[in-house]
Amino acid sequence: MKPLFTQSYFSHVSTSCFVALFSLALGANSLAPSEAAAQEEEIRVISGLGSSELLIGDLEHIVSKVAGRDDSFQDNIFPNIDIFLYGVDPAKGVRLDPIFSEKHGMELQLIVPIADLDEFLNDNLDPIGIESKRDRRDRDLYELSGTVYEGWLRSLKDPEYIVMFPRKEAIPKGMGHPAKLHEELVKKGYLLFAKLDNSKSKLETRKSAFEKMQTTSLDGIEKRPDETEKAYELRKAVLKQQLSVLQQWFVESQETVLGGKLDREKNVALTELFFSAIEKTQLQEDILRVRDEPSYFTPVETVEKSLLATRVNFMFSDDVVASLKEIYQLSETVAKEQVEEDKSVSEGEKKSRIRSAGLLKEVLQQSAELGVLDAFLDIIPSGDAHTFLVGVRCQGQEQILKSIDELPASREGWKVEKDVAEVEGVKIHKLDLGAKAPKALAELYGESHGVIYLAASDKAFWMAFGATAKDELSKRIKAVRTAKDVKSSSVVFSMEAQVGPLVKSMNNLFKDESSVIGEMVNRRQASRAERKKVKGEEKTDEAEGDRPARQAAGAFLTFDWVDKVVGTMEGENDTVSLMMKVNEKGEIIGTGKLHQGILKAVGVLLANFADENLQ
Repeated sequence: MKPLFTQSYFSHVSTSCFVALFSLALGANSLAPSEAAAQEEEIRVISGLGSSELLIGDLEHIVSKVAGRDDSFQDNIFPNIDIFLYGVDPAKGVRLDPIFSEKHGMELQLIVPIADLDEFLNDNLDPIGIESKRDRRDRDLYELSGTVYEGWLRSLKDPEYIVMFPRKEAIPKGMGHPAKLHEELVKKGYLLFAKLDNSKSKLETRKSAFEKMQTTSLDGIEKRPDETEKAYELRKAVLKQQLSVLQQWFVESQETVLGGKLDREKNVALTELFFSAIEKTQLQEDILRVRDEPSYFTPVETVEKSLLATRVNFMFSDDVVASLKEIYQLSETVAKEQVEEDKSVSEGEKKSRIRSAGLLKEVLQQSAELGVLDAFLDIIPSGDAHTFLVGVRCQGQEQILKSIDELPASREGWKVEKDVAEVEGVKIHKLDLGAKAPKALAELYGESHGVIYLAASDKAFWMAFGATAKDELSKRIKAVRTAKDVKSSSVVFSMEAQVGPLVKSMNNLFKDESSVIGEMVNRRQASRAERKKVKGEEKTDEAEGDRPARQAAGAFLTFDWVDKVVGTMEGENDTVSLMMKVNEKGEIIGTGKLHQGILKAVGVLLANFADENLQ
């Protein structure tokens, strides 16, 4: 191994890694006032690691054995974990719990097993700028200060742990030992776990606490220099809608358990989910609807050796419907603004795209009233190529047909041929993209990748392209239209995918400047560059090297990492499978599995990043 602890190396790595590891905890500090307050009802999400020992062992297995990059692990990955283990007991669970309350919203509590408290304080916290001062009256309590973190630390016995939290009164002398809360999860062998048990808190308290956190989150969104007022409103509305969904599942949950672990013997990563809703809540009614009411696309069977097979049947509340309608209204306005600003298209194309935006808004708003996201998406083998198929339950069929009529006028070179086929009363239409067809799709979907087939049945929108698109689309429309006595599969969400070919195809599509998606990616990257310029964030190569977390995020956002790892999955089992299903009791049971090819790609990613940024 290389020498670990030169002063400059230690300072650089300690600061950057600690900030990355505990960024959420530090951010939560802004939610907590410094003054003392009376103890109040709190809702805790138990979340953390089975142990740092288990984490290191699993990372070593993935990087050294599965990916074959032992030097990267030993020289660059392990040393950057090891420096955070001074004074830590590596065999016990580590936690970072979100805690919600009506007064403080969300705060984060760090819970660490201790082997040597003095070593933890002096050699772990102090070098990264967290100073500790022992309380004169309470010898197990320490005040923490510095530029990195401000708060309090309490030392607990049997077993030895420390608890870090912004508020002193929330970790009083004689407090219950938090380690007891994760014993069951650790025994199951989970590397990562989370549990929410709402049996001891009131629904209204949870609602108020989440709303406090939501308000703080929304208030923290700032308008970007390059976005219009409506684009800013849209971005806030999208976050608000996402939070409203999370709020319902948080507030109306009875119990939620999520765990993930690595099976080193079989080289697979496994996830498990259990969710139950409180009786007689809207959420429970929505879940029972999934159990009792079949998806519109239940008769569509999956095909063996598909690259992708996805099903979703997700109910949502009236509040979500209202927020979706607001989003769709704002989206139309923003789309019109973007079209008007685009100098690369003709006036005729602009008018057509603006009309299309209005029609799409009507379809989406009408469809939201269904209160369900019911869809399938398949990529199936067709000889030497593949066929892409999608169906979405919707309303507004009249507007969909008008939108299809607008397509030739919206983009030069596009052609529409109406009524090329009819299946069980449903007419299929053909869109030819001509020279505008993304060349990047030819490898996966064959030479006919630029021909898209569209249809609107009484309850759904259908689309297909690829080698045998028209025939395969016709089969699925017929299967749905002629099905009788369909029973619910009780599936909320399912997916099975071969990751390697899909990631490669998506990467090629993003890089294809001739495609609509390529244009969007280029526009977004240009926008990000402009924001950085306005904020004065453009750095030299040397400065960027001092910010590995930002460098990694930039690489992922621009998909620079794909070429480095996609080849590692070739010839390997790169399948990911997920299943969420409602049982007879109305509980959601979920399972997931990532196979060896994906683990290998993850190992290569970690090794590459460590070699380039953490030496």
